[in-house]
Amino acid sequence: MTPNAQDLWFLPLGGCGEIGMNLNLYGHNGRWLMVDCGITFAHPSEPGPHVQMADPQFIAERRSALTALLITHAHEDHVGGVAHLWRQFQCPVYCTAFTAAILRRKLMEAGLLGQVPIEVVEPGGRMVLDVFDVEWIDQTHSTPESQALLIRTPAGTVFHTGDWKLDPAPVVGPAFDPQRLAALAAADVLAMVCDSTNALESGRSNSEGELYANLKELVEQAPGRVIVGCFGSNI
Repeated sequence: MTPNAQDLWFLPLGGCGEIGMNLNLYGHNGRWLMVDCGITFAHPSEPGPHVQMADPQFIAERRSALTALLITHAHEDHVGGVAHLWRQFQCPVYCTAFTAAILRRKLMEAGLLGQVPIEVVEPGGRMVLDVFDVEWIDQTHSTPESQALLIRTPAGTVFHTGDWKLDPAPVVGPAFDPQRLAALAAADVLAMVCDSTNALESGRSNSEGELYANLKELVEQAPGRVIVGCFGSNI
């Protein structure tokens, strides 16, 4: 099962149609590109381990054809599986500086720090990786430096969104840029692989900026100590 020069294959090993353990493959001209490698958490009523991830056997058996692993952002369902599964891939990992910092901590805990080649990319950068021409595109999300990927090949171009939120006033990072995404209409995009929780629900989410103002007001008016907890990789 090897893609030829006319093929552009999308093969999700995990995360497609579900929340968690994202692991996506793109195949072209004998080579594979992996996007994200995350975990999910089993429901307490389910048998088996609490932390779960995708079955990597397909690409592990073809790791000599695996060009790289690209991580779109630092949430557990996109980066949490790298420390567990990388030994089966042994490929370079590309991500932004914030994601790299999160990943290095996980690799240290797994005894892999210094063994995994991590290439830090600039948000909005572009590079050629073997037969894939990859452009990183800023996305607003609840962790810094979240990126979408425009993956170009001679057989076609795919826009892989990563997690996204159309936020005009995020607390950290650049705001959503509608002109940049609208410009993709001229890029002859063959397909969009879209990943966002509740994207099929009607309506819109509040901006982080709106939440910040309300939280600030509540904290200022609180009569005593306030403790704020959030998802670990939110900033």
